[in-house]
Amino acid sequence: MIDLRQFIALKAVSQTKSIARAAENLGWSQPTVNYHLNNLEAELGAPLLNRTKRGSELTPVAQQLVPKIEEILVLCERSINEAKTTASETSTPLRFGIFPTAAAHLLPGITASLSKTKYKVQATLEEVALLVSKLQKREIDAALSYTTPNVSFALDSNFAAIELFDDPVLLGVPKQHPLARFAGSSVAPAVSDGELLQTVNDPWIVGAAPGDPLDENLLSLFRAHDKQLNTAIHTDDYTVALGLIAAGAAIGLIPALACSAVPANVVLRPIANPVFKRKVALLAPNPRTMKQHDQQRLSALVGAVKESATRQRSLQP
Repeated sequence: MIDLRQFIALKAVSQTKSIARAAENLGWSQPTVNYHLNNLEAELGAPLLNRTKRGSELTPVAQQLVPKIEEILVLCERSINEAKTTASETSTPLRFGIFPTAAAHLLPGITASLSKTKYKVQATLEEVALLVSKLQKREIDAALSYTTPNVSFALDSNFAAIELFDDPVLLGVPKQHPLARFAGSSVAPAVSDGELLQTVNDPWIVGAAPGDPLDENLLSLFRAHDKQLNTAIHTDDYTVALGLIAAGAAIGLIPALACSAVPANVVLRPIANPVFKRKVALLAPNPRTMKQHDQQRLSALVGAVKESATRQRSLQP
């Protein structure tokens, strides 16, 4: 299936002649750019790049494809802008911040639910630290964010966190890994701290954005036992992370929210330590200080998020 991110990645490489510079310009990690390019090559059945010491050169197939890609991306942007203009004439905007995993798996359902109301979602995708900052600057009306049980949201008294659901975090390993020995068992025990520490020599996937509470908990566990986590790959794209785990390139923490399509070679095990769980909440101005129409908008958003999360959980293996 074609993914517009594949087109965006190829266009960026065609402009910069470098995967590294393309990743920097897009704000993506290099593995993420490579992942989308590889998927596009698989779809086409032909290579798109010749990688040399001087950079990445487009193959004839890519040179033929890039102008069409640019037309498609321009058309997509124009169509979205036109739709926004039409929607703004008949709806009330809701500036909604959301972290990337939730955007990929929950935002379509949230948007669909709110399309039945007068509220039109204007979504902003950011990592959790930036979402809090944008909310407190009143650049967005509400934000779907997460933390872990041992870390509180950094909100002042003018704002509140409405807890919505827990998102369990699983350890993802390739099937040949020693911790995958319970693959296929319906009673596989949760991974203990001791088993996590046994992975000290394994390459780990961690987030690209610093300060993620899950990554910090993992790093703290290793530091507490005088061990150093082998952080080999940085990406915030869990589709990419699952692909790398399936290839045997690394292991990593995978939220259940991102587990609707797990590659066959990946084994996911629950983790015993309760800090390895995401507590998903809606951050918003304190409801006690809201006007009635703002409370109604917040109530509609809470309902839409819960409905989308319930639907997504039904898709998880």
